[in-house]
Order: sequence, then C-alpha cells, then structure tokens
Amino acid sequence: GDGMPDAWELAYGLDPSSVADKMTDADGDGYANYYEYLHRGNPADGAFVPAPSVYVDASVPAGGDGSAVMPFNTIQAGLNASPEFGIVRVADGVYGGAGNKNLDFAGKPLLLISENGAEHCVIDCQFDGCGLRFEDGESGVSVVHGLTIRNGAGKEDSEDWYGGQGGAIYCSGSSPRIESCRLVGCHAEFCGGAVFLWNADILMVDCAIQSNRCSSRDWYQSEVHRNGGAIYGVESSPVLRNCVITDNRCDGDGGAIRVDEGSLVLEDCVIARNTAEETDSSCGGGLFSYLSSAVLRNCVVVNNHAAYAGGAIQSYSGDLVIENCILARNTAEDWGGAVYAEFVESSFIADNCTIVDNHSESSAGGAIFCWGYNALELTLANRVVWGNGTDSIEEGAGGTSFLEVNYCDVEGGWTGAGTGNVNVDPQLTRGRRLKASSPCIDAGGSDAAVLDIDGEERCDDPAHANLYSMVDRGADEFVDAEGDGMADVWETRQGLNPQINEASGDTDGDSLSNLEEYHHNTNPQAGDSDGDGLGDAYEITQSLTDPTDADTDDDGLTDGQEVNITG
Repeated sequence: GDGMPDAWELAYGLDPSSVADKMTDADGDGYANYYEYLHRGNPADGAFVPAPSVYVDASVPAGGDGSAVMPFNTIQAGLNASPEFGIVRVADGVYGGAGNKNLDFAGKPLLLISENGAEHCVIDCQFDGCGLRFEDGESGVSVVHGLTIRNGAGKEDSEDWYGGQGGAIYCSGSSPRIESCRLVGCHAEFCGGAVFLWNADILMVDCAIQSNRCSSRDWYQSEVHRNGGAIYGVESSPVLRNCVITDNRCDGDGGAIRVDEGSLVLEDCVIARNTAEETDSSCGGGLFSYLSSAVLRNCVVVNNHAAYAGGAIQSYSGDLVIENCILARNTAEDWGGAVYAEFVESSFIADNCTIVDNHSESSAGGAIFCWGYNALELTLANRVVWGNGTDSIEEGAGGTSFLEVNYCDVEGGWTGAGTGNVNVDPQLTRGRRLKASSPCIDAGGSDAAVLDIDGEERCDDPAHANLYSMVDRGADEFVDAEGDGMADVWETRQGLNPQINEASGDTDGDSLSNLEEYHHNTNPQAGDSDGDGLGDAYEITQSLTDPTDADTDDDGLTDGQEVNITG
C-alpha cells in the first residue's frame, strides 16, 4: 500500500512488504524512493536522478515557463506551477525578495529540492518574512530537501499574534518532511526563532539549526511569549533525526526547543551551546518540555545554559526518556545542571547515559534534580554520573518521587533506593568514551539498550572477567577487537585500522601516540586538532589548554593568539 508496485520494488532491492521505505532515500541522492518511482528514476543509483517537473534559477530574467530552457526565477512560481507529486528543482544561488519568502505549498504533495545542496542554495529572507509556511494540511510527502533559510523573521501582526513566530518555518495543521536543510540566523519576536509548530507533526532529518533567536521587545511580549530559540511546538509531535541544533537562544524557556502539550522525539542529534536566559526564571537551556512526552536517544547534549533550572533539559509533568545520551558541561544558575524535572503522575527513565561535568550554581543537583508527585516510575540505570559537584543527583522535598538508581557510577555515591551502584573514577577519555581500564566495562545491568550511542551492539567484553554477561555503564560500549586500548569506532572515524594494534604509533608525528590521542580525543592524523596554532602535545603538556577547543576560555581569542600575546 505504499504506491510503488511490488515488482518495481523488487527490481531495485526495496521491500514490497513494507511501507516504511516509501519516503526513504535508498541511494542517498535526495529523492525519496516514491518520487524516484513516479519520475522514472533509479533508487539504487544516485547518479541517475529523476527529471524535475519544474526548474527554478535565480540568475535568469523573469518571464520563464519553468522548463529546463526557460526556468522560473522565483521559487513560489515553481511551486505554483508544479503538479501534485511534482519535483521543483532549484539551481544554485541566493534567492531573496518577493516570490522567495513565505513560500507556500498550498497543500500540494511535492518535492522542493536544490540542485547541489544547502551550501549552494540559499533563501535569504532579509528579516522580512519567513522562509516556508505550511498551513493547508501538507503531509509527509510534501518534502523540502537541501535548502538554507537564513535571516528569516516571524514578525508581530496586531491581528494575528501567531505571525510573530517561526522565523524560518511556520507550520500549522500540517506534517511536512524537512531534509538536509540549514536554518540559520532567524528570529521571532514571540516563539520559535526558526520553527513554529501548531498541531503539526513535522519530521526533520539531517538538518542544521543554528544561531536562531526568540526574543521580545516590549513588556507584554517579554512577560508572555519568548520560548524556543530554535523550535517551539504547541500540541505538536516533532521528530528530529541526525540534526545539529547549536548556538540558539531565547529570552524565556527552551534555548533550543520547547514543546507544550505534545510530544518530541530526538534521535542521533547534537544539542550544543544553546541558552535560555534574560530572566531569572528561564529554564531548559537545551530543551523545555511542558505537559509533553519527550524521548532523547543517542544524543549529545553539551554546553547549554539556563538562567534558572535545567541547563540541558527541563521537563514538567510529562514522561521523559533519555537513552544512550551524553550530557556534559551544561550549567544552570539554580537547580539541575543537566536535568531539572517535575513529575506529576508521569515517569522518568534514563538508561545508559554519560552525565559528566555539569554544574548547578546552587549545588542543588549538579547533574539531576527531581521532584515527584505521584510519579509512576523514576529510574536511572547503567549510567556514569561524574564531575558534577556535590549532590549530583538530588530529590526535592514536597513530594514522593521514588527515584531508583541501579548499576550507576555516581561520584559521591548514592544512598537512596536501588542496587549495584558504585563511587569510583570511571576513567573516561576527553571525548567521554571509556578507557580500556575503566571499571564501568561489563559493570552495567542486564536490561540495557541493545545498541550503544554509536550503534554498536552491547556485549560482554571477554577481556573482563565477571560472573555473568554484563554490558558497560554509560552511553558508550567499549568495543576493542584487537585489544589495543582504543575503541574500534573511534579508530575507524580517525582513519586508523581497528583490526591492527596501532596504539604505540604516532601517525601525525606530533609526539603523542595514537593511544594518547584517543585518551585526549585529539586527531591522530593532525598535529593541531583544533587549528588554533598550538600543537596538541604543547596544549596538553605546556599551555594546559583544551586541544579540541580553539578558544578554551571563550574570550574571543584563540589559544594560540593568547599564548603569543602573553609569551
């Protein structure tokens, strides 16, 4: 029932018994299998893309007919001319002005795709309108692929206050699919600096949402609406996969994302350097979930900040699941350096996470602060909780939360309910992976997730003797086939061979062995991993700066510049 004939699917290696592959992209060329079928493409060959229905090119004069010879010069003209299930292909260039903002699919199922990716195809709204508006019931077969939307603005409208929301994308009563797009430098005066959702089930895949802001100008606005620096959803169910959400800011709650009375799923995402500030009650530097369920799976949530509580995440009265995630270096002025949560007849389940180096100024729950009122289930399992200060996990008074902690490594120990917990240095690398000598290897409980944050299967390490098969604590399962002390997935990503013992080698000739590079999370193929002008070995042994961060103290000067200034 996916609209693709079984014989055609079999011919191209697809599964005729599953509808799940309808909107997937088997050959990675940006065209979903269904659009490949409709337009006589080859879903098994990325070099053979289907022909567009309509062509758009900003460099040509007005008056075109949308053909390959005479393209339209505005994107809206292409959308208007496209038939249902058509393909509108946009040439490289910067698109601005009338016909290139507030773009409207008008309810059509179609594919809007750039010719060569988001880096080369830019919609510049010039802070006069948003990029895309979905208000006519568009579904998951309405697709946007490979566009950059920058400088979008959801402006105040005295007749419709929702007009001040969604600088890049405004979505109401619709469920489009957004793929491989960049939403950058957009602004909204009310909510949702980049994306605003009302009763919407948007799916975002492989997107970058960066440097957007939600802020207000007058007293009324600043008191009521200013949430979701990147994304704000009401009665909506956004799903984000493999997205990077960084450097967003709001003057209220949810520096990156806020969801109200809906649900949220984040899988394989990075949420970093987002801020909820301006007022002393701003919460959820990365995420604020209100009366909503939220699931974070295989995510990295780092360096976010909240002016009040929940440096990474704040959840109020909704089920919260965090699985195989890293929460690190998040800060809050008051409660919950990483997570602040109030659970009213709801549950909190956090399994196989690494929660390290978070900070709460009030020392109340440097990692996690929980309140529970008739909570259904509050459990932490197979976690590493370290470097978060005293009282890293704390329960608030006033309710009964029944927080249970099992098979966790908690700095300072855990004296509440639970079993199998320890207080011992987890021996993590700078990249928050386990070292070969870590006591967290084969020390977790048996009910862990099947795969770790890297997608590796959790297993019993034969090099560590134990009475029965056990998995590792934390987000990372230490898998080291050749026994050289370096995680295989790290070796592969760094261009080393995980089948050969290269621990003592010095691939880049910087006097650090490959094993030392693994421990410090530096690049064994480059002597200056962060490009700050200082060699990795010098930063580790002499300047004592971070060899993976060009500006360790965030003062606007690179570490190399500071060393040159001070001598």
